[in-house]
Amino acid sequence: MIYDPILEELRQFKEEYAAKFNYDLAAIFDDLKKAAKMQWPSTGVI
Repeated sequence: MIYDPILEELRQFKEEYAAKFNYDLAAIFDDLKKAAKMQWPSTGVI
């Protein structure tokens, strides 16, 4: 397998992010939803 420093950095980030939530998928999902809501707040338009 060819070493790719960008993929290695991504894997390291993923590992650290998951460890931050003790590998709890529900907690990770909640954090991602919160981050998305902060980035793209609802406009109130349906």
